[in-house]
Amino acid sequence: MRFLTFPAPFLLGLALTAATAVAQCPDEPTLQHWTGGGSVVCPCFAVGEQAGAVFNAPAAHYPIEILRVGFGWGSQFGGAATTLEQSIHIYNGALPNPGAPQYTLNGPQMTDGFINEFNLEAFPGNRIINSGAFTVTLEFANANAGQVFSASLINDGNGCQPGKNVVFAIPGGWSDACTLGVSGDWQVHVVYRRVNCGPGNIGTNYCLSAVPNSSGNAAGMLASGSEMTADNDVTLQAVNLPINQFGYFLTSQTPFFLANPGGSQGNLCLGGNLGRYNAGNQIRFSGALGEFDLQLDLTDMPTNPHQGVFVGQTWNFQAWYRDQNPSNASNFTDGIAITFQ
Repeated sequence: MRFLTFPAPFLLGLALTAATAVAQCPDEPTLQHWTGGGSVVCPCFAVGEQAGAVFNAPAAHYPIEILRVGFGWGSQFGGAATTLEQSIHIYNGALPNPGAPQYTLNGPQMTDGFINEFNLEAFPGNRIINSGAFTVTLEFANANAGQVFSASLINDGNGCQPGKNVVFAIPGGWSDACTLGVSGDWQVHVVYRRVNCGPGNIGTNYCLSAVPNSSGNAAGMLASGSEMTADNDVTLQAVNLPINQFGYFLTSQTPFFLANPGGSQGNLCLGGNLGRYNAGNQIRFSGALGEFDLQLDLTDMPTNPHQGVFVGQTWNFQAWYRDQNPSNASNFTDGIAITFQ
């Protein structure tokens, strides 16, 4: 592969397709791995080859519907002709082989110097991902290998994150792009929404970089009930856990982020006056379904000292749990914030 560099501010435009349809659930924060502007173009692809990214939404959001996907597209000198490439593919799987495409949009038009975003709602096909990691790629219809004036897919040049960037080569098949010498994360993004949302689901998930566990998924938080303090009927649920493991819930009024606390595989999303629901029968077990829950008592939050929830306060929750691989490992879900009324 040959990589060419141009200034980071180069990709500032945004090419949009048709307007978004009215959504039952709101759009969630965009999924992407790249940072900053596109800086490296790879005129290194043959016809039929693919490049793209692997994504994993918070476990509590599944099933999800993919609404829009975007690809950074550029050339070293700018001004390359607009091209029609072969296809955009969505795979319901990830490395080492994501399987057959679940959804395909043929003939995407790619414009040099833009993040080309495509509204998939305007075209038929199955865009629902029920759980776990999925892959989004662009398949090339025009060879650009060794053609220094041609446009191609962009990466950020900030270092390639293993397991998050893919290439389908001919010959060779699927590979982690990092192992092929790609110097950054492909400039690919996904906009999605939850399939199921409504008055029964409350709270806002944050700290979304939960680390996958031995079940192959990143565990997530759900909250249901009422945000009305007087109702006192909130239930927390941790999902996509490894089976038959124990854990407990934590709470705090302070959001936080600390990677791998105490050697854990996950991230601590709570700070400040931290409380733990781990006394007596509040230790939870994930069982055969890989999930556990807890009915909160808003009059007695386990901080130090114990306190109740008042109208207007935001409380944050997270679950810690054991995992069996590696032995005696521990991990965390993402966090969820609930503002009480």
